[in-house]
Amino acid sequence: MNQNKRQPGAYKAKEMYLLSGLIVCGECLKNVGIQYAMMGNTKYSGRSKLKYVTYRCGNRDRTKACKNPELRREYIEAYVLAQLQEKIFYDQAIPVLAKQLNEYQNSKQTSVKADQHRLTKSLEGVEAPD
Repeated sequence: MNQNKRQPGAYKAKEMYLLSGLIVCGECLKNVGIQYAMMGNTKYSGRSKLKYVTYRCGNRDRTKACKNPELRREYIEAYVLAQLQEKIFYDQAIPVLAKQLNEYQNSKQTSVKADQHRLTKSLEGVEAPD
């Protein structure tokens, strides 16, 4: 039980929020100049107690300064997935993404080799001859 107390909120969440913490509030960014993450929120509304799952600004509860309305999860997740489908999972984009990933991997490999060479040189200076 003590270990569960220190788990992040996603561990205890009853709903799965794909974009929680990944999208930021534009109103707070414009007005306050600070990026506040949008977090998942569930509420029940109406006579039949329909379940509404939304994303809301993290600054909204804390300071009541944010006037940004809550965004329905269905709409925003559908929009993000459509944009991913259009921009990333697109047949013409795959060769470009593969090229960029290869360039990134090569740059990382070059920096690792440079660090290895530098550390080897410093190790030679530290080692005492027998």
